Amino acid sequence: SNFEAKSVINGYGFVNRYSILRKRLNKSKQSKTYSYDNELTSIKLPDYYNGQSTNSEYKSYLKGRGISSPEEKLFKIGFCDKGFYTNRVILPVIQDNKLYGYSARSIYNPPNDLTNVGKKVWVKVNNYKKTLFPKGFCKSKLLYNLDNCKKDYVVITEGSFDAIAVHKCVKSAVAIFGTSMSITQSILLKKHKPKKVYIFLDSGFNKEAVIIAKDLAQLGLNCNIVQCPKNLDPGDLSSREIENCIDSSQRFKLKKILTFI
Repeated sequence: SNFEAKSVINGYGFVNRYSILRKRLNKSKQSKTYSYDNELTSIKLPDYYNGQSTNSEYKSYLKGRGISSPEEKLFKIGFCDKGFYTNRVILPVIQDNKLYGYSARSIYNPPNDLTNVGKKVWVKVNNYKKTLFPKGFCKSKLLYNLDNCKKDYVVITEGSFDAIAVHKCVKSAVAIFGTSMSITQSILLKKHKPKKVYIFLDSGFNKEAVIIAKDLAQLGLNCNIVQCPKNLDPGDLSSREIENCIDSSQRFKLKKILTFI
Protein backbone atom coordinates (compact mmCIF):
# COMPACT_ATOMS: atom_id res chain seq x y z
CA SER A 1 0.00 0.00 0.00
CA ASN A 2 1.00 3.63 -0.40
CA PHE A 3 1.18 6.61 1.92
CA GLU A 4 -0.92 9.33 0.26
CA ALA A 5 -1.11 13.03 1.03
CA LYS A 6 -2.94 15.88 -0.56
CA SER A 7 -0.86 19.02 -0.90
CA VAL A 8 -3.90 21.13 -0.11
CA ILE A 9 -3.51 20.01 3.53
CA ASN A 10 -2.43 22.84 5.84
CA GLY A 11 -3.73 25.40 3.34
CA TYR A 12 -1.70 28.50 2.65
CA GLY A 13 1.07 27.48 5.03
CA PHE A 14 1.97 24.41 2.99
CA VAL A 15 1.69 26.21 -0.35
CA ASN A 16 3.90 28.99 0.95
CA ARG A 17 6.50 26.44 2.13
CA TYR A 18 6.41 24.81 -1.31
CA SER A 19 7.05 28.20 -2.95
CA ILE A 20 10.01 28.81 -0.64
CA LEU A 21 11.41 25.36 -1.47
CA ARG A 22 11.27 26.11 -5.18
CA LYS A 23 12.82 29.57 -4.83
CA ARG A 24 15.69 28.26 -2.71
CA LEU A 25 16.25 25.35 -5.06
CA ASN A 26 16.61 27.74 -8.00
CA LYS A 27 19.00 29.86 -5.95
CA SER A 28 21.05 26.83 -4.94
CA LYS A 29 21.60 25.82 -8.58
CA GLN A 30 24.00 28.73 -8.85
CA SER A 31 26.33 26.96 -6.40
CA LYS A 32 28.38 23.82 -6.98
CA THR A 33 28.59 22.98 -3.28
CA TYR A 34 25.95 21.76 -0.86
CA SER A 35 26.57 24.68 1.52
CA TYR A 36 25.38 27.30 -0.90
CA ASP A 37 24.61 30.01 1.64
CA ASN A 38 27.14 31.95 3.67
CA GLU A 39 25.70 31.26 7.11
CA LEU A 40 27.79 28.16 7.90
CA THR A 41 31.01 28.66 9.79
CA SER A 42 33.69 26.11 10.52
CA ILE A 43 33.81 24.87 14.12
CA LYS A 44 36.88 23.22 15.57
CA LEU A 45 36.75 20.00 17.57
CA PRO A 46 36.87 20.15 21.40
CA ASP A 47 40.29 20.74 22.96
CA TYR A 48 40.37 17.27 24.49
CA TYR A 49 38.95 15.36 21.52
CA ASN A 50 40.84 12.09 21.05
CA GLY A 51 40.19 10.20 17.83
CA GLN A 52 42.20 7.21 19.01
CA SER A 53 41.07 6.95 22.60
CA THR A 54 41.63 3.65 24.40
CA ASN A 55 39.38 4.57 27.31
CA SER A 56 37.72 1.32 28.39
CA GLU A 57 34.29 2.83 29.07
CA TYR A 58 34.34 4.59 25.68
CA LYS A 59 35.31 1.36 23.90
CA SER A 60 32.62 -0.53 25.78
CA TYR A 61 30.05 2.08 24.75
CA LEU A 62 31.00 1.78 21.07
CA LYS A 63 30.90 -2.01 21.29
CA GLY A 64 27.41 -1.81 22.76
CA ARG A 65 26.45 0.32 19.76
CA GLY A 66 27.92 -2.24 17.38
CA ILE A 67 30.61 0.17 16.17
CA SER A 68 33.94 -1.42 15.22
CA SER A 69 37.36 0.24 14.83
CA PRO A 70 37.03 0.69 11.02
CA GLU A 71 33.66 2.40 11.52
CA GLU A 72 35.09 4.53 14.32
CA LYS A 73 37.71 5.71 11.82
CA LEU A 74 35.26 6.19 8.92
CA PHE A 75 32.97 8.43 10.96
CA LYS A 76 35.92 10.08 12.76
CA ILE A 77 34.38 9.28 16.13
CA GLY A 78 36.35 10.42 19.16
CA PHE A 79 36.13 10.80 22.93
CA CYS A 80 36.77 13.43 25.60
CA ASP A 81 37.93 12.19 28.98
CA LYS A 82 38.25 15.69 30.45
CA GLY A 83 37.16 19.25 29.86
CA PHE A 84 33.63 20.54 29.17
CA TYR A 85 32.71 17.37 27.25
CA THR A 86 34.08 14.89 29.79
CA ASN A 87 32.83 11.34 29.22
CA ARG A 88 31.20 12.19 25.91
CA VAL A 89 31.51 10.56 22.50
CA ILE A 90 32.23 13.17 19.82
CA LEU A 91 30.62 12.70 16.40
CA PRO A 92 32.01 15.26 13.92
CA VAL A 93 29.65 16.70 11.32
CA ILE A 94 31.59 17.02 8.06
CA GLN A 95 30.11 18.35 4.84
CA ASP A 96 31.98 19.13 1.63
CA ASN A 97 35.08 17.90 3.53
CA LYS A 98 34.72 20.73 6.05
CA LEU A 99 34.02 20.41 9.77
CA TYR A 100 30.91 22.40 10.67
CA GLY A 101 30.28 21.02 14.14
CA TYR A 102 29.71 17.90 16.16
CA SER A 103 27.37 16.23 18.60
CA ALA A 104 28.68 15.22 22.03
CA ARG A 105 26.85 12.16 23.35
CA SER A 106 27.16 11.15 27.01
CA ILE A 107 28.25 7.56 27.58
CA TYR A 108 26.09 7.49 30.71
CA ASN A 109 22.32 7.26 31.09
CA PRO A 110 20.07 7.55 34.16
CA PRO A 111 20.18 4.29 36.17
CA ASN A 112 17.63 1.75 34.91
CA ASP A 113 16.49 0.83 38.43
CA LEU A 114 15.05 4.30 39.06
CA THR A 115 11.38 5.14 38.64
CA ASN A 116 10.38 7.76 36.06
CA VAL A 117 10.23 10.36 38.84
CA GLY A 118 13.58 9.18 40.16
CA LYS A 119 15.15 9.54 36.72
CA LYS A 120 13.88 13.11 36.46
CA VAL A 121 15.44 13.91 39.83
CA TRP A 122 18.71 12.24 38.78
CA VAL A 123 18.78 14.28 35.55
CA LYS A 124 18.20 17.54 37.45
CA VAL A 125 20.72 16.84 40.21
CA ASN A 126 23.40 15.82 37.73
CA ASN A 127 22.54 18.60 35.23
CA TYR A 128 22.38 15.80 32.67
CA LYS A 129 21.83 16.23 28.95
CA LYS A 130 22.17 13.23 26.68
CA THR A 131 23.49 15.20 23.71
CA LEU A 132 25.25 18.56 23.54
CA PHE A 133 26.07 20.71 20.51
CA PRO A 134 28.70 23.47 20.28
CA LYS A 135 27.72 27.13 20.13
CA GLY A 136 27.17 28.29 16.56
CA PHE A 137 26.38 24.83 15.20
CA CYS A 138 23.61 25.19 12.57
CA LYS A 139 22.24 21.64 12.57
CA SER A 140 19.22 22.67 10.48
CA LYS A 141 21.57 23.47 7.59
CA LEU A 142 23.49 20.20 7.61
CA LEU A 143 22.98 16.50 6.94
CA TYR A 144 25.14 14.19 9.01
CA ASN A 145 27.18 11.72 6.92
CA LEU A 146 26.14 13.10 3.51
CA ASP A 147 29.73 13.03 2.27
CA ASN A 148 29.87 9.25 2.78
CA CYS A 149 26.70 8.59 0.76
CA LYS A 150 27.84 7.29 -2.65
CA LYS A 151 24.79 5.21 -3.65
CA ASP A 152 21.87 6.33 -5.84
CA TYR A 153 19.58 6.25 -2.80
CA VAL A 154 19.65 7.81 0.67
CA VAL A 155 18.05 6.76 3.95
CA ILE A 156 17.00 9.61 6.25
CA THR A 157 17.23 9.00 10.01
CA GLU A 158 16.88 11.19 13.10
CA GLY A 159 20.15 10.90 15.00
CA SER A 160 23.82 10.33 14.25
CA PHE A 161 23.93 6.85 15.77
CA ASP A 162 20.83 5.88 13.79
CA ALA A 163 22.58 7.03 10.60
CA ILE A 164 25.70 5.06 11.49
CA ALA A 165 23.71 1.88 12.15
CA VAL A 166 21.79 2.17 8.88
CA HIS A 167 24.87 3.21 6.88
CA LYS A 168 26.68 0.09 8.07
CA CYS A 169 23.90 -1.92 6.48
CA VAL A 170 23.00 -0.04 3.27
CA LYS A 171 26.04 2.27 2.83
CA SER A 172 24.00 5.45 2.35
CA ALA A 173 22.31 7.12 5.34
CA VAL A 174 22.07 10.63 6.77
CA ALA A 175 20.75 12.14 10.00
CA ILE A 176 18.65 15.29 10.21
CA PHE A 177 19.16 15.82 13.99
CA GLY A 178 15.50 15.41 14.90
CA THR A 179 12.11 14.56 13.44
CA SER A 180 11.73 17.59 11.16
CA MET A 181 13.66 18.42 8.00
CA SER A 182 14.41 22.05 7.25
CA ILE A 183 14.04 23.63 3.82
CA THR A 184 17.83 23.92 3.58
CA GLN A 185 18.28 20.22 4.40
CA SER A 186 15.71 19.34 1.73
CA ILE A 187 17.66 21.36 -0.83
CA LEU A 188 20.93 19.70 0.20
CA LEU A 189 19.41 16.29 -0.36
CA LYS A 190 17.90 17.31 -3.70
CA LYS A 191 21.32 18.47 -4.91
CA HIS A 192 22.75 15.07 -3.99
CA LYS A 193 20.46 13.66 -6.74
CA PRO A 194 19.27 10.40 -5.14
CA LYS A 195 16.92 8.29 -7.25
CA LYS A 196 15.15 7.06 -4.14
CA VAL A 197 14.80 8.39 -0.58
CA TYR A 198 13.82 6.22 2.38
CA ILE A 199 12.50 8.06 5.45
CA PHE A 200 13.32 5.94 8.50
CA LEU A 201 12.40 7.78 11.70
CA ASP A 202 12.00 6.36 15.20
CA SER A 203 8.87 4.45 16.13
CA GLY A 204 5.80 6.65 16.56
CA PHE A 205 6.76 9.43 14.14
CA ASN A 206 4.76 8.53 11.02
CA LYS A 207 3.16 11.98 10.85
CA GLU A 208 6.56 13.66 10.83
CA ALA A 209 7.77 11.22 8.16
CA VAL A 210 4.81 12.14 5.94
CA ILE A 211 5.58 15.86 6.31
CA ILE A 212 9.19 15.24 5.22
CA ALA A 213 8.02 13.11 2.30
CA LYS A 214 5.62 15.85 1.17
CA ASP A 215 8.44 18.40 0.95
CA LEU A 216 10.78 16.04 -0.86
CA ALA A 217 8.08 14.89 -3.26
CA GLN A 218 7.40 18.51 -4.20
CA LEU A 219 11.07 18.70 -5.17
CA GLY A 220 10.65 15.71 -7.46
CA LEU A 221 12.20 13.06 -5.22
CA ASN A 222 10.78 9.54 -4.98
CA CYS A 223 10.17 8.64 -1.35
CA ASN A 224 9.40 5.54 0.66
CA ILE A 225 8.37 5.63 4.32
CA VAL A 226 9.96 2.99 6.52
CA GLN A 227 8.16 1.73 9.61
CA CYS A 228 10.34 1.18 12.67
CA PRO A 229 9.24 -1.51 15.17
CA LYS A 230 7.26 -0.20 18.13
CA ASN A 231 9.24 1.62 20.87
CA LEU A 232 12.51 1.29 18.94
CA ASP A 233 14.70 3.43 16.72
CA PRO A 234 16.90 2.35 13.79
CA GLY A 235 19.98 2.34 16.03
CA ASP A 236 18.43 -0.43 18.14
CA LEU A 237 18.06 -2.82 15.20
CA SER A 238 20.35 -5.47 13.72
CA SER A 239 21.46 -5.23 10.10
CA ARG A 240 18.98 -7.93 9.12
CA GLU A 241 16.15 -6.06 10.86
CA ILE A 242 17.13 -2.80 9.14
CA GLU A 243 17.13 -4.53 5.75
CA ASN A 244 13.71 -6.06 6.44
CA CYS A 245 12.25 -2.70 7.44
CA ILE A 246 13.56 -1.01 4.30
CA ASP A 247 12.45 -3.88 2.05
CA SER A 248 8.91 -3.60 3.45
CA SER A 249 8.78 0.20 3.21
CA GLN A 250 5.80 1.88 1.59
CA ARG A 251 5.92 4.21 -1.37
CA PHE A 252 4.77 7.76 -0.66
CA LYS A 253 2.30 9.13 -3.18
CA LEU A 254 1.51 12.83 -3.35
CA LYS A 255 -1.73 13.96 -4.94
CA LYS A 256 -1.25 17.43 -6.36
CA ILE A 257 -4.18 19.77 -5.85
CA LEU A 258 -2.30 23.04 -6.19
CA THR A 259 -4.75 24.71 -8.59
CA PHE A 260 -4.86 27.83 -6.45
CA ILE A 261 -1.11 28.65 -6.54
